[in-house]
Amino acid sequence: MIKPSYLSERKETFIAVSHVDEILRQDNRVMEKSCNNFFTDLLSPREFQSWDCFRHPVRRREWLITRLLAKHMVLSGITKPLPTTGGPMIQFVDHYDILSGDSSAFCRTELLSSVKGKAPKLFWFGEDMSPFISCSASHSGGWVAVALSDSKSLVGVDIEKVKDFSDVFRRSCFSDHERAWIELNSATSSMSHEELCTLLWTFKESAFKVGGVCKGFLLRTDVNVMTVLEKPLPLLGQTEEVPEMAYFNLEVFIDGWHWAQGASCFITGDRLLSVLTVKKGEKKHYENH
Repeated sequence: MIKPSYLSERKETFIAVSHVDEILRQDNRVMEKSCNNFFTDLLSPREFQSWDCFRHPVRRREWLITRLLAKHMVLSGITKPLPTTGGPMIQFVDHYDILSGDSSAFCRTELLSSVKGKAPKLFWFGEDMSPFISCSASHSGGWVAVALSDSKSLVGVDIEKVKDFSDVFRRSCFSDHERAWIELNSATSSMSHEELCTLLWTFKESAFKVGGVCKGFLLRTDVNVMTVLEKPLPLLGQTEEVPEMAYFNLEVFIDGWHWAQGASCFITGDRLLSVLTVKKGEKKHYENH
């Protein structure tokens, strides 16, 4: 049996991004409960059973695309080695990427959520690959992202639409340090106040996905961006397979203080994607901070 061992040997995070309309095009049958078309045929029986329980059309589409992106990443790494850059790699996945895949291999690669609220796990021929692969997914406004990382890391990914945050929300969810970071960078960089708030929030959401199941995780105090933003975040062009991203050093409290690396970019003019990678074992206890 061929195993996706390349993921356990790689040192970077791989992110696949797409919009549900880009994958499904005009095939609205996936919104119908009783449909049985090419895309749902790429699900395993266990995945199809879970998908068939959803009633809301939007939720069904986003759930389906999340699985297709994860399958595409694993199978692409087996059939054609991806370039090594040392940092997070982002790739837009389109309709034809999915159509050109091996349907039988798609069905044998599964992304399953066994417990509500916990990160989904990858399965390969029924074998749990979570000891070797860290996985995270996010969706917003039809956009879907799936991130995979190596066995020595934990990964979280989040997509958010740029929006204004109320003073009450900022005081409740952002620390004094973070609010000062927003004010400093809104005055010295070309990014707006709303963009900076959204950037921080995507990192907090990503951190929650990495360690939110840990007792005592607090969104307000347990993520701190330790950098000054010197330039605006890049816009991810759909023709670029490995675009530049803006990098950040962060401190994240996940059962202790961990040093983490974050990276962000715009996938559209008003939609931010951020990914957070925490190396296992690299932590400082809170009382020593």
